[in-house]
Amino acid sequence: MTPYLNEAQITSGTLSYAVGAGCAVVSTPYWHASELLTMVGGRLFDFNNHEQLSSIFMDLLDHPGTMKEMSKKAYAHGREVTWPMIGEKYIMLAKMLVKKANETKTISDLVSLPSLSLDHIRRMTDDTGIIQHAKYGIPNFKEGYCLDDNARALLMVLMAYKQQRQVVSVELLRVYLAYIHYMQNEDGTFHNFLSYSRNFLDEKGSEDSFGRTIWALGYLLDNPPTDAYYQLGKEIFLKQRRSLKTSDLSGALPIH
Repeated sequence: MTPYLNEAQITSGTLSYAVGAGCAVVSTPYWHASELLTMVGGRLFDFNNHEQLSSIFMDLLDHPGTMKEMSKKAYAHGREVTWPMIGEKYIMLAKMLVKKANETKTISDLVSLPSLSLDHIRRMTDDTGIIQHAKYGIPNFKEGYCLDDNARALLMVLMAYKQQRQVVSVELLRVYLAYIHYMQNEDGTFHNFLSYSRNFLDEKGSEDSFGRTIWALGYLLDNPPTDAYYQLGKEIFLKQRRSLKTSDLSGALPIH
């Protein structure tokens, strides 16, 4: 069940995972759910309508065959949108565009493209980290911060600095790396959510937030702007290994 309260929810990782795993899904009619569940036979209930939700649940529990059919449709659709399948579509699109460009002898005018701007990222970032959500481009302090987004932000500014060497990228990098360091537990795991008042909102974050953090740290170790960033990144990266089982590290690469 994904009971979002706002229609303008353009995507939901939870919904995508559920459909990919072949779950029968019940949801409020936010944009992503309205589009996806019409294809997989899920059920929708109105925002803030707990009576309608209860009725749907009771009906599905009384008809397990219906739930099984919903699961089958969801799983079948999930097989069509796995990364290998999507990757093939991207490759086909790239080949088509290359062929079209060769036929028309047209070269994209990269000079006409706008330059990279970090203005919005700077608006969303304070001295703690990047704010988790915005309201129409305005930072929403009520939502606080999360490890997931700060790891993404760290990766983004590293890539931006590698391309353009802007000082602002390093300034933002300092904030995101400090956030990741602050969120790390003694056993190497990480908190994910932090309130705007800087209170931890969980004991240990999700596995996907953990994975994105290690990905961003790995990129930092390969592309550090200075040795200080490399050393702190390495310290955090190595500390997180304590939280992994020995068997998980058998194929790990050494840190040079």
